[in-house]
Amino acid sequence: MIDIEGMEAAILDALKTIGALAHVESYQGNIDEILMENVVPLPAALVIYGGFTDENVVARGGAKGEIDVGFGVIVVGQNLSGSGDASLDVRRMLTAARDVLNGLEHQKRTLTLRSEVLSKMSNTGICAYEQEYRYKDWLTT
Repeated sequence: MIDIEGMEAAILDALKTIGALAHVESYQGNIDEILMENVVPLPAALVIYGGFTDENVVARGGAKGEIDVGFGVIVVGQNLSGSGDASLDVRRMLTAARDVLNGLEHQKRTLTLRSEVLSKMSNTGICAYEQEYRYKDWLTT
């Protein structure tokens, strides 16, 4: 059985240890809302379940197989430097998120960082970077 809720709770708990973040929560909305409407206090980390890949399950006829389960973490902050790059504060939050999440273990499953990209930047200087994390699990049917 895949424990998506348990891993998500572990990710949220780890992010809450980062003192510089004003807001940490699960999120299923549109990132444009955050950039334009100030719906959450900044800086923030938002966790999004990213689904799983099931190629191995299909290859095995659906009986059972290894899957990759994904989560996205969107780190949102204010770019105060006025340049295209993230300000030093946003970079510190990204580093802190990587430090607490890359290698995070939950029930013998290990979360690993796969990618990090600038997702969006508003004309007000609010920027959102997305970090993609994955872990291996087994699906049985």
